[in-house]
Amino acid sequence: MAFDGQYFNLDVPRFLCDMIGTSVEWTMPGWDGGHRTELVLADVRKDEVLTWYKETPETINEIHSKVGYGKNYEALRASAAKVGQTFYNLQTFCDTRFAQAERKVYKNFILNYLASVTHFQEIAQNGKDEQRAYAGKFLSEMYKLVFVVTVLGLADLLAKVKEVSLFQQTV
Repeated sequence: MAFDGQYFNLDVPRFLCDMIGTSVEWTMPGWDGGHRTELVLADVRKDEVLTWYKETPETINEIHSKVGYGKNYEALRASAAKVGQTFYNLQTFCDTRFAQAERKVYKNFILNYLASVTHFQEIAQNGKDEQRAYAGKFLSEMYKLVFVVTVLGLADLLAKVKEVSLFQQTV
């Protein structure tokens, strides 16, 4: 039997054995392999050497916080239409979600990249002082080759993590 951590915390393996009338010694409860693979990402994010793995989604979340709703959201969608690009829903990072959800954050960010740059360029030129400040900050980050390559690399890496996780969950 394979479980995730909460099942062990709640002593579910013993409870199930009691229900089916068998002894815990006759079963081999263990952590679900796919779940363990996914949990590694949370551990890696805490590594002090790999700060970029924590900072990249934080940067994307910060960018999305300015365009995730209201007039800025509509303006971003309009920027996508202006550059002839399909607009993809903005995804926010949450460290309790698995690789596929995290990958979608990076994938959609890259798919909306041109629209986002166009949107923030317009704000940097025509916005109020506060708007120009955050637009300039975001553009500065988005123009960095290292940032773009990191986002692309994470999207590719997480696609493989998803494949491994799904493979481990097959019976």
